Amino acid sequence: MQSRSIRSLILYAAVILCFMAGYNIFFGRQYQGETHTYAEFYEALGEKKVVSVTIRPNSEVPTGEVIAELSDGRVIRFHDTDVADIRDSLVKDFPNVKVVVEDV
Repeated sequence: MQSRSIRSLILYAAVILCFMAGYNIFFGRQYQGETHTYAEFYEALGEKKVVSVTIRPNSEVPTGEVIAELSDGRVIRFHDTDVADIRDSLVKDFPNVKVVVEDV
């Protein structure tokens, strides 16, 4: 009797893990696109192709992800060790670029 309840418990745990994995795959924060470099981002800024920039700080501030939307519809994504510096530079040197900083 006890081995039957242990098997049932293992089965329920496996089913729950499958549901959790499925949820994470379909509804989790999915990464779309490829990672680029700061040089590519800076080049696009110089060519005035960047329309908007979203900065997603990590919990280990000041690091985070920078996502730039270009005028041709492409997206440049990269991680940086000081997103505050990028934000300040964008506000100062590129006032026509919309900058959004998300919460940690």
